[in-house]
Amino acid sequence: MAKKETLQLLCNVFSIDIYEKLEHKTTILSNNFAFDMTHLVQETLKIKLPAKLCVLNIHNFYSVVIPVSKNHQLIVVPHINTTNTPDNFRQLTHFINNLYSLSRLIYETVVEKQPPKWKIYLKTIPTIKKKVNFAKSESLEIMLENENILFKSIQSLDYQSFQQALTNTMITDYMGEIFEKNGFLRGKKDVMIRFICLIVNQAINTKQAKTTDVFKLEDDILGKIEFKKDPPPISLWKVQLATQFFFDFKDLVKKSSLSLAGKCVNYIQNNITKKLTVTEIAAELNCSTSSLVHQFKNEYHLTISTYIKNQKIEAAKYMLKNSSINISEIAYTLAYNDPNYFMKVFKNNTGITPKTYRQNFLNSLK
Repeated sequence: MAKKETLQLLCNVFSIDIYEKLEHKTTILSNNFAFDMTHLVQETLKIKLPAKLCVLNIHNFYSVVIPVSKNHQLIVVPHINTTNTPDNFRQLTHFINNLYSLSRLIYETVVEKQPPKWKIYLKTIPTIKKKVNFAKSESLEIMLENENILFKSIQSLDYQSFQQALTNTMITDYMGEIFEKNGFLRGKKDVMIRFICLIVNQAINTKQAKTTDVFKLEDDILGKIEFKKDPPPISLWKVQLATQFFFDFKDLVKKSSLSLAGKCVNYIQNNITKKLTVTEIAAELNCSTSSLVHQFKNEYHLTISTYIKNQKIEAAKYMLKNSSINISEIAYTLAYNDPNYFMKVFKNNTGITPKTYRQNFLNSLK
């Protein structure tokens, strides 16, 4: 396994980041998409340290400095803070010993030499508490009410009221800006997570869509929050994410109000790469097979099986025109186990083979 891959594996397994300072240049050796610890590393490198394995507690976050030479250090930053680590001496000793063993492994991987037996140096840099001037209770109550107005617009799906409500200052803006000014990205993300969770709760209370489907929307947005390395100002971020949820939820409500046949169509279109059967679709839609078949035929004037086949052919046409994926792979992607059978179905439906269809399209572009 290559050195880079080994390092990334170590970072993923132990939830750490590794930085390297060589001469006057500092670079990150891991692929970090969730945490930006550059500021902590910069503070670490400002401290005059002995040529030992240094375990530092800087403003309640750990960093470990591995000495390689006078102008060469490796800095390890665990994705934890002191509130997540043991405070009794036995467990703390075990934690430090684990850091020591991990540091030896990192040294050997990066430097490609047997690591020395370091002495351990521990140092705590106390956090300087900043005074925060909180708003008066009357102002906070207004901000809370502004949030409630926004939540009501989500319940009614009134976009005009929603847009207007977003222009008002809310608790989310107020608390987020405090963390923003103090450079506390984790706090800023937590404020946004709180905001989205409250919006989701309001959406669920409307009972206009399945709770599990609303939670899927929530998961998508929370993932974007957690892995955002450099989020925009809190007021803009709030608007972006709330607007995304509003339209996604509105679309979900629209789909929930579809007829049984319409829901069947929607399910087929969203799962066209799977092997679909009428029995499985009926189970997914929580209805009997006979009811589904009867209502679908009445509304769309064809069988569900025929509709599935037609949609797969349309998907195949799109892939043939918009990609260079070979025909066998297209067949497998659309859940045909036998490419020859797929080609037979395609020709029966269109009158030509998939290869001819692709070539005709390419010729039309010349």
